[in-house]
Amino acid sequence: MTAKKRTFGTQDDKREASKARKYEWWMLNESAARISLYENRDRIICNALIECFCAHLRNFIDFFHRRDKHPFWTDFLPEGKNIQLKHKLDKKYVSKVNNLLSHCTYKRLNYTKIEKEWHIPDITNEVNENMFQLLDAADNSLLCDEIKEYQKQLRPGNKAKDNSYVSTTSDVVSSKTLVCARQLPAVSKRTYKKTR
Repeated sequence: MTAKKRTFGTQDDKREASKARKYEWWMLNESAARISLYENRDRIICNALIECFCAHLRNFIDFFHRRDKHPFWTDFLPEGKNIQLKHKLDKKYVSKVNNLLSHCTYKRLNYTKIEKEWHIPDITNEVNENMFQLLDAADNSLLCDEIKEYQKQLRPGNKAKDNSYVSTTSDVVSSKTLVCARQLPAVSKRTYKKTR
């Protein structure tokens, strides 16, 4: 997609918006990393983490697909820069988040047990890969230092400068499923669903 000239936001506004985007990215990854820790221990916390994950996923869907007066991913590209994001993150997730979490609908009654499952590692990978693509192509003057540092920490082979983004639980192991360098709980290809 070619970055089109938009008149929304100054350079400083975009840097501030990238701080919010870093927070969303951090929370998506951190909630994903903790779900498996609570799956068999505390279903309330596990469900809350799934809901947290989905709330931040919904913000990413808007960031990658809604072209309104809010920050949009192409706002961070140099003018005229072309990139095609690897993952669409579109209606398949929007409908599911809206119908199963955000709104009380009759449509949720039609979801099968399999359709109610959340493929957290796969979804996290899609968001991470899109963010890596975007930040690799972005105009660095429009990005805050925090998001650049977080990207470095998530890159395979890199280590965090401090422990601010690293899980501190004693039962963490390296995950080959999530596209990031941090030590994460083993989430493999498991799916998760909210339960009552």
